[in-house]
Amino acid sequence: MALFADKLKVDLPYFFTTKNEPIYNYIETIKLLINKYKRTRNYEAIYEIIQKEMATAPEKSISFYQFLKCHEGISFFHLYNDKQKAIELLNEAMQITMGKRIILHQQEIEVLNSIGIIHFKTKNYEEAITIFNDALEFIENFPHVNQEGTIIVKIIHGLAQNID
Repeated sequence: MALFADKLKVDLPYFFTTKNEPIYNYIETIKLLINKYKRTRNYEAIYEIIQKEMATAPEKSISFYQFLKCHEGISFFHLYNDKQKAIELLNEAMQITMGKRIILHQQEIEVLNSIGIIHFKTKNYEEAITIFNDALEFIENFPHVNQEGTIIVKIIHGLAQNID
């Protein structure tokens, strides 16, 4: 079972955790809070939460750790306007679950989208278009990634902004 979990890049407890367990509820609460702050563009609050959670996140869930690392990159960019460091953090987020795997999961596509947005915001339009197109191509080849339907809308929106 451990090898199976490792191949899928999920934590072993993933197969045994129910949605009523305290750790699951805690992680979901933190994610909801970060997403709420992201909608209001309160990157200081996001960064503060991440700094508090980062030390114990890998023990709680690899997926949670990746989520935090991704949002660390996003908030770092908005707080410090440091494109290079932000993309470095986002690439670190990708590597948490990627390893040598070539199939991306939804959260990894979200990270790619964030990298594309940073390139767009820093006027590196060609790189942004390349990243958005890569993400779209991946979703077309692996439609199971877009189960919620939201990521494709985000990518197309990012791509459209670059074409103006």
